[in-house]
Amino acid sequence: MNKSQYKLILASSSQYRFNLLKKLNLNFEVILPNVDESAFYHPSPKKLSLILSIAKAHSVQKKLSNEQIIIGSDQVGVCDGKIIGKSYDFDKAVSQLKFLSNKILRFYTSVTVIRGKLQKSGTVMTKCKIKKLTTEEIEKYLKIDNPYDVAGSIKTESLGIVLIDKIESNDPTAVLGLPMIKLIKILSNFNIRAI
Repeated sequence: MNKSQYKLILASSSQYRFNLLKKLNLNFEVILPNVDESAFYHPSPKKLSLILSIAKAHSVQKKLSNEQIIIGSDQVGVCDGKIIGKSYDFDKAVSQLKFLSNKILRFYTSVTVIRGKLQKSGTVMTKCKIKKLTTEEIEKYLKIDNPYDVAGSIKTESLGIVLIDKIESNDPTAVLGLPMIKLIKILSNFNIRAI
């Protein structure tokens, strides 16, 4: 149970993050952050994901008092030095998956928790080896899974797993958008425990 006197807020519009946090059986609410991600840049994808997770948490904190504990998170994909974002449509997703075919796609997933001036953050890297994909496989997959709202156009929690040879990470939930093992450790600093 949530033993904290503070209210828990998820600063995210992501249904994937909402569903992951819900599994902890904690009482929380969602407040959408007001962050223009395109306004942020850092040459390191790892640092960029961290900067964005902090920005999202602070964006929501500005709307509230210091009585809330706010969780911000962000994920940045990178392959061959190129940032891999969401495709948003079928044609861009085809191009994206053709580019990723037979390559290593790394995801940097960061989480930041803040309450007042107390702030704790962490980042988890997930390495995905993408299979050698044919155009037919790509198009068939996209029509079934519609993964246009996720980085890399691959929903690993559903049919997208068939496009992957191997996933390496010390936190299997990180690739889904919220590193739960890291988050649980961070929340303990705020006196929040799921059990």
